[in-house]
Amino acid sequence: RRTMDSAVAGAVAAAACASVLARLLHRRLHPPPPTLVLHFDLNETLLLSDEAGGDTREVSLNKVVAKAVAVTGPEGSEDLAGLRWPDGSPVDPARRTRDHRDPPPLTTSWALPPGARWLYKVRDLKDRWARAFCSDPGSPGWPYRAYLARMDAATRWPASQPPHAALATPSGHHLVLPAFFRLLQDLRMRGRAGVVVLRTFGSDLEDVAEAITAFARGEHPAFPGIPGLAMGPEDLYTAEPGDGPGGAGLRLRDSRGRVHALDRVVAAKAARGWGALGVRDDYARWVSSGRSPAAGKAVPITLMDETRLHVLFDDNCLNDARESIAGVHARRGPRDAYEALGGEATRRLQGYAVVRVPTVLPVLDEEWFVN
Repeated sequence: RRTMDSAVAGAVAAAACASVLARLLHRRLHPPPPTLVLHFDLNETLLLSDEAGGDTREVSLNKVVAKAVAVTGPEGSEDLAGLRWPDGSPVDPARRTRDHRDPPPLTTSWALPPGARWLYKVRDLKDRWARAFCSDPGSPGWPYRAYLARMDAATRWPASQPPHAALATPSGHHLVLPAFFRLLQDLRMRGRAGVVVLRTFGSDLEDVAEAITAFARGEHPAFPGIPGLAMGPEDLYTAEPGDGPGGAGLRLRDSRGRVHALDRVVAAKAARGWGALGVRDDYARWVSSGRSPAAGKAVPITLMDETRLHVLFDDNCLNDARESIAGVHARRGPRDAYEALGGEATRRLQGYAVVRVPTVLPVLDEEWFVN
């Protein structure tokens, strides 16, 4: 009997070892997806206003369309008469005829059409027209005026619901784009969790934190809440340069003056499943650098860590190695210092670590962030 008991015990132990090995092998071959750390710019990415730039809602609506158009013409020329839209039609409204009734297609791709440049890079056009791009009959953007009404309708607070103090604006619109909450809902339905990091140069963190907390509590009329995303004053930070060369990396100073590494704050949030925090980035440092990506909003990557994936969504992530609002900072392992990769490397990581947001698209398409 002892022999039988010993044999049974041995078989059970062998089966247990085989099961553990099978699970380890499956985990190696099919690792769990990384925890998503989703960094979102606020002004003119999630919000249709820009307090940092002193822009009203109407101005922001005009600007998000202006940022999604390109022009062609002689290199360096800012003469309206010599510029054309990528479809070949004239930019100058005085030169457009009845044959040009339809607006030229928006340019929302990362790469420009051959020979084109962003209208925002044509300094005279930007300075003169961007703030009233679609609403001024004399503007080159007048053909795009229908987008203003479409975007206004897409962001109206539901007429059947009383406006929410935190989730709606005084004008009767959603404060935060519905596409953002749709993304969070989709991730939760897929069994995913993540950490949301709000990034801004402005003074709107507190308002957006209140809106996300209202959503977390289930107060949004269209999207079920995720309790882990509730935010308090202790979740709002000011960005400081990291301890890597040239200030690479990102440290966070809380309201009590204590300094934290971003990685530790994110790890603590991720350990609980969902989490959210807000970061006020250093606008003066970025501008004084000549708007260098290395001094912009830092996006951290740890090459030997596949458990987390940081992604920044921002309307000002530009296909430009010299001037962009975001910069990827990388390190080999958790014990190594971060190094700023520079503009060219950041540009090449579009779609992985940084995502340019043509804001007109998530305004009109609730599935845009999901896709």
